[in-house]
Amino acid sequence: MFETQIFAAALAIQNPWYVKDVQFDSALKRLDIYIDFKRGSTFSSTDPEFPDKYKARDTIDKTWRHLNFFEHECYLHCRTPRIALDENRTELISPPWAGQNSGFTLLFEALILELCAHMPVHSVCQIIKEHDNKIWRLLEKYIDKAQSSEDYSQVSAVGMDETSRTKGHKYIPLFVDMLKGKTMHVAHGKDNSTVKEFSEFLKDHNGKPEQVKKAATPEEFETLLKKWYFWATHSRLEPVIKAAKTIKNHWDGVHEWKKSQLNNEILEGLNSIVQAARAKARGYKTFRNFRIVVFLLTGDLNFKSLNPHVDIK
Repeated sequence: MFETQIFAAALAIQNPWYVKDVQFDSALKRLDIYIDFKRGSTFSSTDPEFPDKYKARDTIDKTWRHLNFFEHECYLHCRTPRIALDENRTELISPPWAGQNSGFTLLFEALILELCAHMPVHSVCQIIKEHDNKIWRLLEKYIDKAQSSEDYSQVSAVGMDETSRTKGHKYIPLFVDMLKGKTMHVAHGKDNSTVKEFSEFLKDHNGKPEQVKKAATPEEFETLLKKWYFWATHSRLEPVIKAAKTIKNHWDGVHEWKKSQLNNEILEGLNSIVQAARAKARGYKTFRNFRIVVFLLTGDLNFKSLNPHVDIK
């Protein structure tokens, strides 16, 4: 009894759930925790059309992998209730520890996201002993769900850059929010259709393509600098004239400095992060996996809305 209470507290199991049994197998290096719910308990539907509370009609046995107990793998098992909303519709209740992916707890998924943000996915899979495809699907689910709720209504400065997916120079266009320094969209192609694609993507997330401002090109900057130089040298203000002559003596340097600034340090910084990850993983065979890594590292997505335990920096 005391043992089950300890694990209930450690797992933050609350009414109507309770830890029914704990089994530890030292030979298999495995810990199995069995969870049940109190007889007569009622549950709410996730569908707002059914606001009442319902008793369990029947149950389905489900299992989730949890954080390791020291070096031992840990699994939660639960007699999961299914409620009847009406004569034709039932709903399987999702326990509070259940993750986004079938078979993982929220805490275990938080660990996976944290590890994948700092090392190649294949290396993570070797550590946690899970198949690569299963982890890629989990990451994709988190990214797609988090991005679907992104609001780009305030986006006014957008940068576009190309980053390589493999050593074979398969370049992929990235669209970046220049004010927040985060990737918003990863395009699949390279022609003009990618801009149209991004425009539609922006509108789908409350953005307004017409409010996106265009930066001053290097040519426009030089034109404006010449106009300022003419005004400054005819201003009859000695300090301003002196400053103008100093700039004239370093004209090429000033122009190159601005040109470098316009090449966007933000884009180069994000690109370097992506390329460092690509180098560790020795490239990405598919666009899908490359897109996942880009958003995981540079998308600054709100994963906490999906999993309160995720805290990727």
